[in-house]
Amino acid sequence: MTVENNPLDVRQEKQAFLSGNYEVGLDANCSDIDEPNSQLLLYVSTGKSPVNFSHYEDATLDELFEKQKRATSEKDRIALIRQFETRLLEQSYTAPIVWWQRIVAHSAALRGWKITPSHYLNQDLANVWLAQ
Repeated sequence: MTVENNPLDVRQEKQAFLSGNYEVGLDANCSDIDEPNSQLLLYVSTGKSPVNFSHYEDATLDELFEKQKRATSEKDRIALIRQFETRLLEQSYTAPIVWWQRIVAHSAALRGWKITPSHYLNQDLANVWLAQ
């Protein structure tokens, strides 16, 4: 296999993804909330989601997405999300990495800041300071 890495600026990369003008792509997603409805929208059929860069249609994924949105219990919703993830990986449309562990390196002099599981929490830095 011969591979050519073709780095693009963000605008060109997004144009290539949206048009389907690529063979393999790597994209990052930074969701503003920890909510499966927004995070899984990347993976439903392209006819239902303009941000599905793989350009596939899968009625099973679409149905699981709708069911998890309407689930009334957390247990049921988690089970449907796991079915969604399994289907997505088994079909090999894309390899989503939805959950991650946040690791932040900082100076030992930093005081008052607490790490959170999201970039969007604890943004009030009024109680953060550097020790002498």
